Amino acid sequence: MGIFDKACPQCTADNAAGAIRCACGFIFDTADANDLGPSPQETAEEERLFQEYLAARVAKAIEQTTVAVHAADVEPANERRAIEAIRAQAVVEKAKVELAAQQARAAKAARAMEEPKTNHDEFHAAQAEKIEQALSTARVMQSLKAGRECPLCTGPLAADAT
Repeated sequence: MGIFDKACPQCTADNAAGAIRCACGFIFDTADANDLGPSPQETAEEERLFQEYLAARVAKAIEQTTVAVHAADVEPANERRAIEAIRAQAVVEKAKVELAAQQARAAKAARAMEEPKTNHDEFHAAQAEKIEQALSTARVMQSLKAGRECPLCTGPLAADAT
């Protein structure tokens, strides 16, 4: 590793000194470079990845619940097995609630990723309108400075005459 490289603390891969993100997904600390925070694309990606993680947790919890319920059915007199089955079902419900909340956050982040395009277009439309208004004002001012004449005698008027 040279002075133009930096190691990823997550996977120990060498990256360029100016790299913001490693191939493994680790985001290097860029707070000193810019204080803008993560981009909408980065936020949407992180929310999507966390959603996938929670979906895997739900699947694992359902699998564990199936095992616990089966064990409780095999030994109906064993209270500990019945309690484990009830707890496993509660874990599944909690994981589903967390997943639903994360799905809402991921959808919001995905929508936010699209918003700058809309805001950008609106900004350009507003700027074009301002430019057109400024040009129109300039044309009016130019015509006022150009030869003005008296409507009665058609003689030239001073620029500051009213």
